[in-house]
Formats: sequence, C-alpha cells, structure tokens
Amino acid sequence: MLTDRPAASAGLEKLISSRELREMIPYSAVHIWRLERDGKFPRRIHLGPRRIAWRKTEITEWIENKSKSR
Repeated sequence: MLTDRPAASAGLEKLISSRELREMIPYSAVHIWRLERDGKFPRRIHLGPRRIAWRKTEITEWIENKSKSR
C-alpha cells in the first residue's frame, strides 16, 4: 500500500534534479561537471540511463561552505 508521506519521514534523503540544482547554483552544466571531476563538488547519482540527481543535503552543505570561505 502506498502512502502520501514525504520522503524525509520515510527515512529517504531528498534528491534534486539538474534543473533544481541550476536554480540553486547559477553554474552551467559543464562547469558543474568540471567541479565534480576535480573533486570540488558533490558527486551526482545516476538513477537511470538518462536521469541524474544530487543529494540536497550535500548541495546545501557545499553552498554553506562556499559562503563561509568568502
């Protein structure tokens, strides 16, 4: 039986799409890929052959760390 519980209450971590990521961070897809490649950005999760996502908590932490280093 399926319920309409939010992911957090089910113990699942919130994932964000590439579109949501670019709304949070004004970088191009190529720049994000380069940062990932260089180990300077959280790694993406491959959900399928054409679907990727990032953990929202990791992205939020990355943004906070960038803000602190200013």
